Amino acid sequence: MKKTDDRKVVRIQDVSHEGHGVGRADGLALFIEDALPGDVMEVSITRKKKTYGFAQKILLLEPSQDRIEAICPHAGVCGGCTYQHYDYQAQARLKERQVVEKIARIGGISDPVVRPILSMEKPMAYRNKGILQIDPLLQTIGYHEKKTHQVVDVNHCMLQAPPVDLVAEVLRPYLRHFGKNLQQVVVKTAFHTGEVMVVFIGMEMPPAIMEELIIELDEKIALLPSPSNSAPPVGGQYSLESVCHKIPGKNQINVLAGKGTILDTMMGMQFEVSPNSFYQINPLQTEKLYQKAMEYADFSGDEEVLDLYCGVGTIGLFAAQKVKKVLGIEVEKDAILDANRNAILNGMVNISFLAGKAEEEWEKGLPVDPQVVFLDPPRAGCHPDVVKSLITHQPEKIIYISCDPATLARDIKILAEGGYHFEEATPVDMFPWTAHVETVVLMSRVNG
Repeated sequence: MKKTDDRKVVRIQDVSHEGHGVGRADGLALFIEDALPGDVMEVSITRKKKTYGFAQKILLLEPSQDRIEAICPHAGVCGGCTYQHYDYQAQARLKERQVVEKIARIGGISDPVVRPILSMEKPMAYRNKGILQIDPLLQTIGYHEKKTHQVVDVNHCMLQAPPVDLVAEVLRPYLRHFGKNLQQVVVKTAFHTGEVMVVFIGMEMPPAIMEELIIELDEKIALLPSPSNSAPPVGGQYSLESVCHKIPGKNQINVLAGKGTILDTMMGMQFEVSPNSFYQINPLQTEKLYQKAMEYADFSGDEEVLDLYCGVGTIGLFAAQKVKKVLGIEVEKDAILDANRNAILNGMVNISFLAGKAEEEWEKGLPVDPQVVFLDPPRAGCHPDVVKSLITHQPEKIIYISCDPATLARDIKILAEGGYHFEEATPVDMFPWTAHVETVVLMSRVNG
């Protein structure tokens, strides 16, 4: 790319899926950080190719009607939030529109039916997992600066559950005892039970200091009030139930205090959450997402169901309450251990789990003949062989849950060419104040 210091005045017309404002100047599409639709600003073009380029804001000449004052004092420095300066309802409308545009343009679906986005009434303190970064030289604790690995010292994050801020506050005076040994601290919070897990990631921890630290964490976490935007924890308070240690690069978890897992509930079922397990970050919105997925499945009760990329088995376990048989497949062996434990915990005997690659296991032969398939792949979307297997085996319904509208739309197009009809989609705002959006899609087999 050529370097340039061209200055232009542009009106921002759109926002990319990375959260950059998009404007045009001299035939170029310009991507500009911290720019919103409706902004008029003077920018300096920093890099450009033939049809697009990147620019930096010099002066905001006319603000968008949706521009607001950022709530967080770390906005623009910490890399956690993209849309701190964007009205929440405007964010939600943008994400909904982006899902429509991707399904239409990449998916090739003319005028797709996309239901209104399921947004949050109170989009604060929604994260049940926080990863605190440690700078051993500066003895600071917080989150990575935007586009760097520098640690921004943060006292309060508006996205995290209250135990995360408290753990950071309690830990600060102890950092001098750890030197370079402590790299990260993961805090997991069960929103509906109040159970808290703290995982220290680093080399050897000084035992006497750890004992003192754990006692203080236990006492202070128990005094935290429940946040107003979540179901209150049992007894109206949080409790430290698990403290673990993990050495970087190793899968081994050492339990320092309490249990090796914490317990949460969702939609009437119980789930054990371990240090390594994947559990949806926003439990309040996850319930909306899964309820919509079950609505799309519309089970009669006789179905056999396949849950691909099943993680710890949440979707499959909800489906198992309504159908004849469920099989979940997941490549991560730790997740399969969690899934089996969750099946036992909930007394579900009509569900089983298989550790392996989704694209390989189906072709080996499965103990189910699925009429309904759930897909919840990573951001890259489904492996091409998974899509090929769906087209070959022709289940009646596919419920596709995606965290990336572009790869979702790509797979919709292939499935549509392979005999499936796009019925509708519902976006879910799982990550307010960021550029990410989750979507659940229903596709049905075309008869004949």
